[in-house]
Amino acid sequence: MVKKLLITALLMICLALGVSGAELMDQSTFVMEEYSVPIGIVNQELYRTETGYEFKAELVMMVEFLGAQQAIRGYEEMVLDEDFAIVSYTALSEITDPPAVYEITADYSLAEPEVTIRAADMYGVTTETYVLEPGEKLYYVDTVFYKLAAEGLVPGSEHEFLLLDTNEYIPTYGYVVISEEGTYDVLGYEFQGYAALLHESGVDMYIYFDESGAMHYNTLPDFPGMLARRVDGAELDELEYYTVSLRTQEANLLISHPVRSIYSQILISGVDPDAVQLEDNRQQIISSTDAGVLVSISKDNRSFRGKYTLPIAEPELAPYLGADRYIDPNLDEIQMLSAGILAGEKDAWTAVQQLVDWVFGYIQGNLTMRTKTTAQIIADPAGDCNEYAVLFASLARAAGIPTRVAEGYRYQGGYWAAHMWNEVWLGEWIAVDPSHRQTAPDALLVKFLDDASVADIQVRHVPVFLSANLAIKQVDIFSRKSLIGLETGVMDQTYTNTDFAFSITIPDQWGFSEVYDQSFAAVDASQLANVVVELYTLPAGIDPYWLMEAQIEAVAAAFTGYEFYAPEEIAVFTIDGRDAVAASWGIGIDDMMLYQEMVLVIIDDMCYNIIFTIPAMLYDSFAVDFNQMLDSIVFY
Repeated sequence: MVKKLLITALLMICLALGVSGAELMDQSTFVMEEYSVPIGIVNQELYRTETGYEFKAELVMMVEFLGAQQAIRGYEEMVLDEDFAIVSYTALSEITDPPAVYEITADYSLAEPEVTIRAADMYGVTTETYVLEPGEKLYYVDTVFYKLAAEGLVPGSEHEFLLLDTNEYIPTYGYVVISEEGTYDVLGYEFQGYAALLHESGVDMYIYFDESGAMHYNTLPDFPGMLARRVDGAELDELEYYTVSLRTQEANLLISHPVRSIYSQILISGVDPDAVQLEDNRQQIISSTDAGVLVSISKDNRSFRGKYTLPIAEPELAPYLGADRYIDPNLDEIQMLSAGILAGEKDAWTAVQQLVDWVFGYIQGNLTMRTKTTAQIIADPAGDCNEYAVLFASLARAAGIPTRVAEGYRYQGGYWAAHMWNEVWLGEWIAVDPSHRQTAPDALLVKFLDDASVADIQVRHVPVFLSANLAIKQVDIFSRKSLIGLETGVMDQTYTNTDFAFSITIPDQWGFSEVYDQSFAAVDASQLANVVVELYTLPAGIDPYWLMEAQIEAVAAAFTGYEFYAPEEIAVFTIDGRDAVAASWGIGIDDMMLYQEMVLVIIDDMCYNIIFTIPAMLYDSFAVDFNQMLDSIVFY
């Protein structure tokens, strides 16, 4: 069962691939965009070998599923013959849990060539052998244009190929029609070279490539605004900083309520202690040994009310009151916004609290490839932790509050995710995290760096995030109440989670297929219907209606290439006395229509997500089961 279902945002890391004894022919990085918003990145390398070619590709994205960002990667490596046909192919996809592995071998020496495809995925292990027509070969879409260029590009010519469908991992026929060499406008980008229409698996794609066969752009006419474009030069150099800044690593422990952590001990290894700032008002070094640096982190609940009045204008703090490439407190819009939000408030700590609350509510969370400037955030108030930190710094500095940015890792959903937040000067540097609405950040926010400048810290963090490793040695969680007599797990047909004070019962004819610490999947006896329940924490104050809208957008993006029938409405109702929102949609896959219904409940910092999936034609047969499960839910 797929645990992480919805793709809404982007993760990028640097690619370092090499093939011994081979000549590098082409190396490229493509950014995938939707209406100029980055949604993915692909790194590719083509090598010339003694027997043909080798091709490698890496796709890296970020999955934000139910409030937690997870790294999702896909890798492809293939050996090609002199004709650019696939000889062997290996792919790893982390979209499913466990990751899926696909292996392909081709034997073109036979009178009737054979292609064998082995898939090890969530459905098990399968092997299929396909017998080709005499002389026929299997090609990969991204390399077929090298073949066409090597044979000579003829405008107006049409070429049919047997292509590898990397959605279904089956051979499928497609064709390419080459257009004239010329100057093309590609969604606002000018390109000089060749264009071609590629039709494969029922989808049309326009490919823009040069005389060597190297692709530069591709678009999907059925999906306006979708663009993959090659980046190089200064833009590629700049991307390296952003790729590292969004790096994640798997944690050694699963923590149910990280935002409730009040004390932790974290072992940090792989970094030079002299190159980082590991101490602040919350974080102190306990010891430093060959194993690493052990730090303790305590939630700082002190009030700083009455300590400073605005503006704070001490000369040595001037660098923390001015502008840089991203932070700009001098913009007229920022000056007016800051004054309007504070409405004459002179107490510095009260002003900090008001600005944290305002920024948290103003920005719509959305992972971005590049950090926006203050002016860009005001024009388009969407972004990730970087945008929250930049806007807060601009507003706070405009009010006369010395402010800097800090970077490190925040724990969420079983992973450490690189994170940016702020520190304000009130006689000492005090950490605040506007992206999580925290003026007293929890104890699973680990600091590595601080700086007056966003641009400077993003350069300094490159070696840190490439090598740092974290291990949780101790964590204390504030518990709101004890559920005596309840245990997390499955008993008969009921799943209970004490950390989330929650239980749900599935019908007798259903069974649990997978059970994790904070989620489970269940299917009915016919295997035609399933339910997935995910429990997770998020910053308090998230609007469930907004979260549902974001999830709907994510589902639509995840099923690009299929018919998506959007919800007619988002319904509001109650479950066990708690407000809930629900929406349903359809997904057309081949000749079948799938029906999905999602229900969301948010209580304080806890979110409960229930997803039902069935073939649409069977909805009436399972509606009673779905309603029975919803009626069985108990919030303790």
